[in-house]
Amino acid sequence: MEWILSARALGNDGFAVDISRMEAARDAALARLEGAYLNDLPYFESVQPSLENFSAFLQEELLRLLGAAGGNVFRSELKSWESDTAWASVEVDLSEKR
Repeated sequence: MEWILSARALGNDGFAVDISRMEAARDAALARLEGAYLNDLPYFESVQPSLENFSAFLQEELLRLLGAAGGNVFRSELKSWESDTAWASVEVDLSEKR
């Protein structure tokens, strides 16, 4: 998994986003998914559990968990790798949502 956040400016602490908050969001999202069947999650009741949809779901979770800590962020991209050569990427323009 690659999670790329873009910001127009750095915060007062000199960071676009504190990486420890990104790591905490990642760890919480992945812990929720550990041992879970995607088909059992409400998100996947109406969509296929494809890598593309999984990437969209995971990105929503990460951004929800990051919350206000991502205040300077205007773009988020999540790349989920299925193998060395197969991946899906989902990009969200957050400037439209704020």
